Amino acid sequence: MAGTTLRFWKMAGAGNDFVVLDARGGLPASPEDLARRLCPRRVSVGADGLIAVRRLERDRVEVDFVNADGSPAGFCGNGSRCVARIGRLLGADALPLTIVFPGLVVRALRVADDVEIEAPRPFVVEPRVAFPFAGAELAGPRISAGVEHVVLREPERGWDLPRLAAALFDARPDLRGQVNVTLLREARGTLHVRTFERGVGETLACGSGALAAALTLAPAPDAAADVVLMPPAETPLRVSLEGGGGPARLAGEARFVYRGEIDLD
Repeated sequence: MAGTTLRFWKMAGAGNDFVVLDARGGLPASPEDLARRLCPRRVSVGADGLIAVRRLERDRVEVDFVNADGSPAGFCGNGSRCVARIGRLLGADALPLTIVFPGLVVRALRVADDVEIEAPRPFVVEPRVAFPFAGAELAGPRISAGVEHVVLREPERGWDLPRLAAALFDARPDLRGQVNVTLLREARGTLHVRTFERGVGETLACGSGALAAALTLAPAPDAAADVVLMPPAETPLRVSLEGGGGPARLAGEARFVYRGEIDLD
């Protein structure tokens, strides 16, 4: 990579931030290596993950996505909404716009400052994951929303989320590196959501976490639900689950932060 100048976009979806690359002409290194080079905060660009656009058609975008530490990630909810905007910039002008991640295919239904995607409905993988934390037993469902999450109710703000995630993985080592941990809390009529993402840590927002949390709020696994969730970035995410076990929709802000270039010395 020495002597190579790499152009990129910095994008954010409701606080989730990404380095986005146009990889249609190839990349100077693998997405995994580039993520480890570009995503560390304070010493590089800084991001929760790296998105590489590897194929583009008028109505379809195919991407690779990796976490900040270079570990593979099959899907990213907020990342998909950013992909819809970069796809529009690069020439994909049809709606719905199919977005292909390594592990999931979604569709962008609306592309503007506010972007809405349609994704397969989340589902319960394991109804109850229990583990000890701070002298008590915590338990919540393990839900797949393109990425797996253990979703827990937080009675009041203040739980140490990284420490809680460590306690879960100590009790269930089979889940280490496999699941994220999402906390859901209601306060004064607002639903707050926080996520500890594998390969990243605690984030300012998580789209798949919002989808997983919304399923826990539905009156039945196949029932309709419409919720507004507030991540730590204080930029709301709207989730709609169609009744009868239909698909999910995720909507919220997706924006360009800046465009830049970096010398890979």
